[in-house]
Amino acid sequence: MQMQKILMAMVLVGTLVTPGADAASLASKISEVTVYSYGATVTRTASLTTHAGEQRIEMAGFPADLEPERLRLELSNTEVRLGQVKVVRNELRDTDNPEVLTLRASLESVQEKIQVLEDADKAAKLQLTFLESLATGYSKEAWSGAAQANADTASWQRALTLMQGGAAQAYATLRDNARAKAELQKDAALLERQLADKRSTSQASSTVVMDLISDSARSITIQARYPQDDAQWYPVYEARLDTAKESLLLAQKAVVSQSTDEVWNDVKVILSTSEPSQDIVAPEVSSRFVNLAPPIARRSASRQDMYQAVAAPMMADSVEEIVVTGSKQVRDPSWSGTFAMNFPIPGRISISNNNDESQRFDLKSYEFAAELVTQIVPRQKTEAFLTAKLVNTGSDPLYSSSMNVFVDGVFMGEAMMPSLLPGAEVNLPMGQDPRIEVKVVDQGGKDAKSGVFKKQRIEAMDLVYQITNRRPGAALVEVRDAYPVAKNRDIKIEQADNATPPTVEDEDKQAGVMVWRKSLTAGETWSIRYAYTLTHPADERLVSGAR
Repeated sequence: MQMQKILMAMVLVGTLVTPGADAASLASKISEVTVYSYGATVTRTASLTTHAGEQRIEMAGFPADLEPERLRLELSNTEVRLGQVKVVRNELRDTDNPEVLTLRASLESVQEKIQVLEDADKAAKLQLTFLESLATGYSKEAWSGAAQANADTASWQRALTLMQGGAAQAYATLRDNARAKAELQKDAALLERQLADKRSTSQASSTVVMDLISDSARSITIQARYPQDDAQWYPVYEARLDTAKESLLLAQKAVVSQSTDEVWNDVKVILSTSEPSQDIVAPEVSSRFVNLAPPIARRSASRQDMYQAVAAPMMADSVEEIVVTGSKQVRDPSWSGTFAMNFPIPGRISISNNNDESQRFDLKSYEFAAELVTQIVPRQKTEAFLTAKLVNTGSDPLYSSSMNVFVDGVFMGEAMMPSLLPGAEVNLPMGQDPRIEVKVVDQGGKDAKSGVFKKQRIEAMDLVYQITNRRPGAALVEVRDAYPVAKNRDIKIEQADNATPPTVEDEDKQAGVMVWRKSLTAGETWSIRYAYTLTHPADERLVSGAR
């Protein structure tokens, strides 16, 4: 039966150690989690049979920071009504955690053993003090007897042997106890760390107390949904290019992690590309009136006026900066809503809440026909780079993320997969192409000066790019470079008559950017001449840049 959605008009919040004694406790477990790029929605499920009349139910195990206003409750039977709902926070005590109790008992036992050894140390030291005082008394008596010529030598020898044995035993006790205490103190330190870790990972919890009203006994299922912020997932890709078939297999995978107060054990997990937000309403537009400002009477500028004149631009700049900074903090909700997708992970899985742990899952694979294009920028690098040009012919949008690149089964490196809507075209980098050889030959373009009254400096560039296809088959090659563009009328730039005409000029409306494109047969060498002269006033210094 379809779940009945319950809208809670009022939720009470309390902080108690124990909820009401007259409420029936209901076991609940996490049954489903929907993970978003930032955050998750957790679903707890519990079943029971109600009795006729009003019944109070407790569902325990919710996180301590549960926000009542974001809790959603659903009942499977429309004949059962939901009354008052209250969230009760349960403060955590050591007695609530059996593992903490066990560790604490072990620590107390070790500490008691250490105390026994310390008491034995005190007894041994007391024995040594007594023997020392006894030896002092005997020595005085011996010196006195010797002076009177009636010393009892045998008695002194027996006393000396007795004191020597007692002292040796006391010192041995102190040494043995020191070793034993060192080991016990290590055990105690370990137990203290384990106890601190267990107390820090043990979380306080919340209990949801609700009143159910039914006219007869009915079996129902309760679903409680609430958000958790400390969870995320993001896609990663494996791009596997088959150059012989000119096809690209794009495997989409997901990396999931969470550090909430809960461990997700044996749950159904759904990965969603939706980005839930409280900002779901379009802005309102109001009337906008324009008028001329009234004239301002002229008056002499005072010190305050000058201060305001100086401060106003600073304040305006400050406001402008705040606005710009704030806008940069907004995440781009690419394809939220219309293009959102859910990826149910097969089976039931477990995800721990350790910060340093994450899990990977396979989501979906896409296969595309790819046009292989080798791109070269010879003045910057003499290496050639293979790309795969493809069109997203499917209906799924692909999201931007990292991508591991494989060409004919060989790992080439890591690149970024751009966002790709259905029907869009993209060039994916496939790594260096060592089978395309690139050479740059300087033809010796010479600089010169001209002019009598107004000296002109002439700078010449004359390069030949030699591209050789060492593949066993044809290769489509694109060579890119840029001719300088003058931004001052005193600068004259002319391409040489013998320069190779480009296939594309001003690529993507970028002034001066040229593309030479050609399909080379196996073993073919293609020469491109890049040559121009630049004339400018000799007494002026040239500056260049991207703008």
